[in-house]
Amino acid sequence: VWDAILDHFRFAREVSRLHQILFHWTNHTGDMPKASELVLAGFWNLGGENLSKLSSALPALLTVWLLFIFAQEGKGNGKISGWIFWTCPFFLALYSWGYAEGFLAFFEVLAVFCFWKALLEPKNGVWLPVTFFFLGTAFAVKYTAILAIGSVGFIIIYGKFLRKKPLKLNPSYFLFFILPVFPWLFKNWLAFDNPFYPLMTFVFGTGVGYSPEMEKGLLIDTGLPLTSGLLRLPQILWNSFFTTSNAVNAALTPLVVMGLPWIWGVFKKRLGSFLFAFSALFFTYWFFVSSSFRHASGGVVVLVLLAALAWAEALKEKKSGVKILFAAGTVISLWLCFSAQLTTTAPYASALGLEDPLLRLKRHYTYSTDTYA
Repeated sequence: VWDAILDHFRFAREVSRLHQILFHWTNHTGDMPKASELVLAGFWNLGGENLSKLSSALPALLTVWLLFIFAQEGKGNGKISGWIFWTCPFFLALYSWGYAEGFLAFFEVLAVFCFWKALLEPKNGVWLPVTFFFLGTAFAVKYTAILAIGSVGFIIIYGKFLRKKPLKLNPSYFLFFILPVFPWLFKNWLAFDNPFYPLMTFVFGTGVGYSPEMEKGLLIDTGLPLTSGLLRLPQILWNSFFTTSNAVNAALTPLVVMGLPWIWGVFKKRLGSFLFAFSALFFTYWFFVSSSFRHASGGVVVLVLLAALAWAEALKEKKSGVKILFAAGTVISLWLCFSAQLTTTAPYASALGLEDPLLRLKRHYTYSTDTYA
C-alpha cells in the first residue's frame, strides 16, 4: 500500500502538477519505469484525484475482456473466467488500491495471448512482433515483467532447438520490444548514467547517495528470496496462495484450487498445455527473482484462466454436486472480498473515497500521517 499511495498516485499527481516527468522521485524505486503512472496522470489532469483512482479499474476491465477472448480460444466459457476474476479478493484489492501491477498483469497476459496466436499461426508475421511490443510495454510498467519475458523467451528457445518448425525470429523484433521502454531507460541514463537504475549497479556503477548495499536491500524488500532458498518455498507458496499474508493482504479465490480435479482435461488440449508451461516457468522465475505475490499478478491471471477452463469442463457434466461446489467456492470468495474491508487492508473504502488512504498507512505502519504527508 506504501507503493500505491505514496509512489504510484503521488507520482501521477506531480506529473500532472508540473507537466513533466520527474528526473528523480522520493525513493529509489520511484526511478523505475512508470508507464502506468502516466495513465493515472492523464486522468488526473482530466478530473483530479478521484478520476485518477477510478482509472485503476481500466486494466481490470481490459483484463476481463482478454480473459473472455482467451477462454473462447480454448472452447471454454468466457463468463466463468470473468466470474472467477471479479470474485477474487486478491484482484479486487489490487485494483482498488491502484497498484501498477494491474496494468502489468494486463500487458503480460496480452503478450501471452499474442504469443499463443503466433504459435497457432506461424506464417502470420504480425503476432510475434506484437508479442515483443507488449512485453516491452509490460517492462515499461515494471521491471518485474522480466518474469513473463523470461517465460516466453524460454519457450521460444525451446522451440528453436527442439521443434521441427520453430518460430522465425527477426532481429527487428527487438526494436518492437525496446520501443515502449526506451524513453524510461534513456531518462535514467541521462539522470544516473545507468539505464536500469536503481538496479544493475554492478555493471553501471552507483550514483551519489546510492550503493550496492542499498540495491541489495531494495531487492530483498521487493521479494528476492534470502539464502535459505528452497527451504522457504513451502512457506512462500502457502502464504501467497492460501492466506492473506501476501503483498496485498487479500486472499486468492479458492475457486482456482477447487478447479484442480478437472484440470487434467484442460492439459490434454494444446491451449491448456501451453498455459501450464507458461505458468510453471513464470512461477519458477517468480520464486527465484521476486517472490512478492503482487509481482506475480500476470501469472495469477493465467491461473484464473486455467481454473475457468477446468470449471468449464466440470460444468459440462451438468451434475448438481459440481454446481454446488462452484457456488460454495463463490460464497467463500465473496466473504473473503468482504472481510478484506474489515482488516487493515480496507481497500474499497479508500478506492470509493470514503476513507483517506493515509489512515491506512497509519494503521499498517504505526506512523503518524504527517510522516507521509
